[in-house]
Amino acid sequence: MNLRSIITLICLFCCVIPASVGNIIAYPVSKKISLRISKYITKVCAPRVFAILKTYRHFNFWGYKKSKEGLPQQFIAISNHQSLLDIPVFMNFFREKNLRFVSKDTLGRHIPLVSEMLRAEEHCLIPRKAKPMEAMEYVGKFGKRCVERNQIPVLFPEGSRTKNGKVGKFYSAGFRRLAESSHLPIVVFALDGGYQIRDLTKLTANLKRGCYRIKALKVYDNPKSKEECNIILDEAQNTTSAQMKMFLTRMGMNAKFIITGDPSQIDLPKNQQSGLQEAMKILRNVEEIGFIHLNESDVVRHPIVKKIILAYNQSEKK
Repeated sequence: MNLRSIITLICLFCCVIPASVGNIIAYPVSKKISLRISKYITKVCAPRVFAILKTYRHFNFWGYKKSKEGLPQQFIAISNHQSLLDIPVFMNFFREKNLRFVSKDTLGRHIPLVSEMLRAEEHCLIPRKAKPMEAMEYVGKFGKRCVERNQIPVLFPEGSRTKNGKVGKFYSAGFRRLAESSHLPIVVFALDGGYQIRDLTKLTANLKRGCYRIKALKVYDNPKSKEECNIILDEAQNTTSAQMKMFLTRMGMNAKFIITGDPSQIDLPKNQQSGLQEAMKILRNVEEIGFIHLNESDVVRHPIVKKIILAYNQSEKK
């Protein structure tokens, strides 16, 4: 270990350890004091950590500040997940806001500096053994609490950290529940560079001339309720009469329903009528309902698909 690495570790130690020890001592005694220390960690310690890394290890943090322009005052943040540093990276990028993270409860135990902060600030710590419905209940209450306290909920839908920088599968259940309970707009973020320093055994080497980037990509409006939703029902030719009637009668005051289906590709039992075909007959004279019929000229696929559809149509006419 060279002199630069030693200086870096000493500076990080002096920056992080006193606050960490203070929070460990304060949390069982007074949650108010612990909360103050936690705020000091997020607002002061996190920026200092990145400043130290930049000075002594040439580790750069690129927060694209222009991407923050025009963001809503309060929103749900979702992002890919690369390392344990993703949380302080978000905190450093949004120093002016109060962020709250969705995490497993294991992070709320036995991790100096982090655990006491997550518990004191009441982040959403979901028990690892919680059943899916129980986990959704935790997320729902968390979303409502964030709205009441003017906080920014942050969720990593991948669940686990990537090993190679590639974005993994996003699990939508928790994200949907958070959106439903909070009714906040959704901002999608991208993180890059964290996977390169996830190996703690080579941390000092990987930090050297590394780079961590965060950027807001896009803002999505979140309908306030089902009264304002735009809902698409696909493959409607395979709905039963009862299913179609139930769907149509659930329309909110300002909602829009789009129903698509191909009457020539019905997979229902022979003695069962398609809900789509029945609805087209019953509702054809309702002024507020429009019907659009497509043919082979409207197909936007491989050119041969048009010929296939035309051939089948001619065969059925015979």
